[in-house]
Amino acid sequence: MKPPLAVGCDAGGSAIKAALVDANGRVHAFLLRRWTPGRRAIAPRIARVIETLKVRAGTDWRRVVGIGIAVPGWLDATRGALARADNLPGAVGEPVRHILARRFRRPVVLEADTNAALLGECAWGAGAGIERVLILAAGTGVGAALAVAGEPVRVAHHVTAHVAHVYAGPASIPCACGRRGCAQATLSAGGLVARARRAACARTTATAHDVFRRAGEGDARCARALRAYARDLGRFLGELSNLFTPDAVIFAGGLSGAWPAISDTARASFARAAIAPVPRLLPAKLGRRAGALGAAAAAFRLPWDERLARMR
Repeated sequence: MKPPLAVGCDAGGSAIKAALVDANGRVHAFLLRRWTPGRRAIAPRIARVIETLKVRAGTDWRRVVGIGIAVPGWLDATRGALARADNLPGAVGEPVRHILARRFRRPVVLEADTNAALLGECAWGAGAGIERVLILAAGTGVGAALAVAGEPVRVAHHVTAHVAHVYAGPASIPCACGRRGCAQATLSAGGLVARARRAACARTTATAHDVFRRAGEGDARCARALRAYARDLGRFLGELSNLFTPDAVIFAGGLSGAWPAISDTARASFARAAIAPVPRLLPAKLGRRAGALGAAAAAFRLPWDERLARMR
């Protein structure tokens, strides 16, 4: 008998990543669509991506038992909507869960994106088998989540903590919130680019990938900016580990792809900041797919409603 399937969508500030995943964590299809959602509603665009997965699934769509949607921000669980989202302001209050459940006639769960990445890593990645896992995801935005025995700790708004506007340094980098040195401003992809520009790197460093590339090609200024980023990242991870006392800390998100280049500096800074016993510091194993796979993992947890099954 073939295992059940779930759809997982990670709707971030710059892209939608969607996966068709079975209960063993095998990815049957994966899509990445760039977008600039701004202040527009997101449910119709997520639906188009899911429709593409549905076509690819063919008759296997009947095995889909649920849909998980990962979004950045605070959740309004009662309404199945975002209560706050710095990167998706147009989605605040939009009944995403209800819209997608009606369209696809499947149960839908809305999950905070960092929780989703954590669920994915705990189920099928670097956090598998570890009791207490803390994750920091850095990409367009920055977020953290803690899981105990594979279950995210939900303090308020279905998230562990709102670390994006905790000070991470340096204070010279302004944040959109009006303060300076916030993790969102300094440890995100945009923060890395800002560091590179302040270090007088060439104007061609328009993205974090440009900084990685130029540093690898021997650009001394970009290399210094990358090392400074790694030092601040390691210190921030160490301070978070002192607060949450996990067994392991996972660095995830779009910037985790640079781990080979920054790991030595980040680990040294982490070891100086963390109080003994120092937890393990691990790169994410699922890469850019972590959020989508974690959203699918959340969907597998949904109770299956036979009435919805008959509406296929």
